[in-house]
Amino acid sequence: MIPIINPLSWITDFTKSFSLSYHQLKHLSRYLTGLTVSRSKTIMSMSSLFTDNLSNKSMNRFLTEYQWDTNQINIERIQELQKHNETRWSKNGVSIIDDTLVHKTGKHIPNVYKFYDHSENVFITGHSLTTLHYADHKTNYALDYRIYAPKTEPNFKTKIELAQDMISWSVQIGMPAQTFVFDSWYTCDGLIKLIKSLERFYIGSCKSDRLIRIEGNRYISLREYVEKITDYKEFEIKGIKYLVYTKKVHLKSIGDTRLVVSKRGDDILCLVTNRTDHVTKILSDYMLRWKIEDFYKDAKQHLGLEKCQVRNIEGIKKHWHLVFLAHSILKLGVTESIFGKSILHLSIGQKIKQACIGLLEKFVSWILEGKKSIEEVRIVLGDMLIYRQS
Repeated sequence: MIPIINPLSWITDFTKSFSLSYHQLKHLSRYLTGLTVSRSKTIMSMSSLFTDNLSNKSMNRFLTEYQWDTNQINIERIQELQKHNETRWSKNGVSIIDDTLVHKTGKHIPNVYKFYDHSENVFITGHSLTTLHYADHKTNYALDYRIYAPKTEPNFKTKIELAQDMISWSVQIGMPAQTFVFDSWYTCDGLIKLIKSLERFYIGSCKSDRLIRIEGNRYISLREYVEKITDYKEFEIKGIKYLVYTKKVHLKSIGDTRLVVSKRGDDILCLVTNRTDHVTKILSDYMLRWKIEDFYKDAKQHLGLEKCQVRNIEGIKKHWHLVFLAHSILKLGVTESIFGKSILHLSIGQKIKQACIGLLEKFVSWILEGKKSIEEVRIVLGDMLIYRQS
């Protein structure tokens, strides 16, 4: 890895107005730069990349000892994103509710439990995060998260209650998106009632074993109901043709709602919503839900969401917020490199490569402008190698 002379300037520009002290802002920029470009996301590895010889203990204290309000920094991150056309939110966007498992091992890491991973059909050890995400057809970024813990823990809240907390919070801070989107796990009476009470809309997927009322006040499964549908209409969404059916129905435990059934080949998607606009717009907005899956993948693969080794729960929470912050800045765009063009549509991985190019340019400039000798450069590289091996 190329030595880092200074933190990436587009990171310091984004965070310069945050309510942190001078030294806290310095450590923040270093940590975010490390999360962005370091292959290993441990504090020791990230700290060793810098040429200023600050010890990794300083970066560790920034997470575990420095007193700064993660909730306030999170609000300031969101506010900063609203200053830029590329990331400004809109009432036409959606807020996505979902959860993810953050794999962790080790007996001394707090709040770690065993959870069932439905995607892999195994039990894993780690943290469970319920998250709220903003998305539109231009941008997307995380808004906030809550930690889920088992019933045996004090102050227990279900994932539905955690989602309700974030929905209420998002409305309080002025998030304008009118629609909340979620999968079948969160499609329930409690969540839907809250959203309707806030005069917002919902789009949720529905399990096939839900009971739907038909003529004669009888209930049958949604699966049986869908099997009898014959009057589909064909619509095209983003160049793909779908067969779509919609009708106002009554679902047990949810009540009156609009049912939207989408069919493409053998794939069938059942949605419930209180929106009355065209089904293509409803389906298009629901498809934005996959943006949160992309975020989880990028945060884990590129930004170290699962790599924090701090054994302090407050430090771990700060790390997660800083991963969200690094992701948001990357979504806004990397513009530091002289090779940089319009890169808003590049992937997170491609933007990280762009950031590495910027660091290489800085290192070369440091050599040329300072007229550094080969020996001086060799000493810097050698010191880094020794530090990383110690």
